[in-house]
Amino acid sequence: MVTRRRGGGGTGSATRGYRAISKRPEWSVIEQAKLIVPWRRSHVLAIQVYASPVRPHYIRREGLDRGVYVRVGSTNRRADRELIDELRRFARGEAYDEQPMPGLDSEALDFRAASESFAPVRRLRRTDLQPYGW
Repeated sequence: MVTRRRGGGGTGSATRGYRAISKRPEWSVIEQAKLIVPWRRSHVLAIQVYASPVRPHYIRREGLDRGVYVRVGSTNRRADRELIDELRRFARGEAYDEQPMPGLDSEALDFRAASESFAPVRRLRRTDLQPYGW
């Protein structure tokens, strides 16, 4: 948001710009303020917005299943169940291929192929599978 102001660029103008953005903030923008810089014939308040740990966000009246939208190019598209699950994993710092698969046992793994794949890194032993209950 560009607040059209002329003159000083100190803390006072940051507070005035903050009031122009929102009269009822849910979190303090002032603490996130990074820099007030002149731009053309105005001043711009630059803030850093951190990723939310409670993603994905959704439109409350539509609910989690139908209210999650993602930006694709210049359009907003409704996220399907798989994408919502992926967004949740990403927010937790997990990857799909790191998810446990409790319905499988050691026979589901081609141990020879896995051993050959890990050979340049380390020797893979069957006892390496024990922490996973196999």
